[in-house]
Amino acid sequence: LTPRRTSCMLYTMLTNTHKKRLKRSAYGTPRLLKALELAGITQQTLATDLGFTQSYVSDVGRRRYGDMSLINAYRFAEYFGVMIEDLFPNEKSQPSSTERRKV
Repeated sequence: LTPRRTSCMLYTMLTNTHKKRLKRSAYGTPRLLKALELAGITQQTLATDLGFTQSYVSDVGRRRYGDMSLINAYRFAEYFGVMIEDLFPNEKSQPSSTERRKV
């Protein structure tokens, strides 16, 4: 399945600086909401562009949606031009507190 491409998508890709800020977000921070903030768009805009409901985007952003499909995670990541792990990190991929100090 390929997500719909809209002209709005061209303007919502995050810059390299934004991507670095997103990756540095503390674990537990809703990174999808941070990506929306950095891109300067609303949940409704994202939902419309990807064919989701605004409430679904809100639930995913606040981590209330337990089992999201890999396809939907890919669609969100592709929209912002980042890797899935940048938007939806898992605990295993987080550096330890010792490793964080080195960065």
